[in-house]
Amino acid sequence: MEVRMTHKHSRAGLTLLEVVVLVAFLFLLASIIIPAVTSPMGTPGYIRLVSNAGGIYKQVFAAATENTGGRTNYWAASVPNTTYADYEPTSTAYFRWLMTPYDKAHPEKGAGAVQLDFSIFHASGLPGVASLDDLSSETNPWVVVADLTETSTSGTPFLMTRNVNETRLKEWRPNERQALDRLGIGTYAEPYGKERLLVVRVGGGTEVLEKKRLLWEILNPNAATNRVLRP
Repeated sequence: MEVRMTHKHSRAGLTLLEVVVLVAFLFLLASIIIPAVTSPMGTPGYIRLVSNAGGIYKQVFAAATENTGGRTNYWAASVPNTTYADYEPTSTAYFRWLMTPYDKAHPEKGAGAVQLDFSIFHASGLPGVASLDDLSSETNPWVVVADLTETSTSGTPFLMTRNVNETRLKEWRPNERQALDRLGIGTYAEPYGKERLLVVRVGGGTEVLEKKRLLWEILNPNAATNRVLRP
């Protein structure tokens, strides 16, 4: 009886066809992944948050500039005029007033100056906000700088995330690198703790301060001393 011996030979490397298929697959994978990473949904949440909040300044500035009939002051005030703006001097009450529709019979109850876009309150580590009823000192991530006007110096802070833990903007001396010493260690640690601070500036610019940029001279370049309204 004849016995045939068979031998299996291991293949080294890939055939040309397999290489072509592999390259095509990688290109397909890249075409799926790259747009996802570079799209707005792939952007870090804090970048989206501060970008959305920049719209608050633009809407307040537009309302203050147009100010039909001069019925009120749309900027946050240390001592609000309750005839036209009946809110407590907190950032939460100020936002509620800005977003509540204007009623001619009760103009003090709401300005209707800012659209109801609750994405500006969706900060890491805080409960979500889906309506004005959800907005509170627990869910509001922002402090607002009081007593600004449409002619305030560009670059002065308008909004900051609450982890700044200050009640007033601080002056600083030239050549003095003064750190934000209450950042993330006061009443409000969240959002972002000591890691970063989000700021919306007069003029509509937005910025994320991190690491060596967490200094008063950078946060407050005009050395303003305005009061800060906390949540």
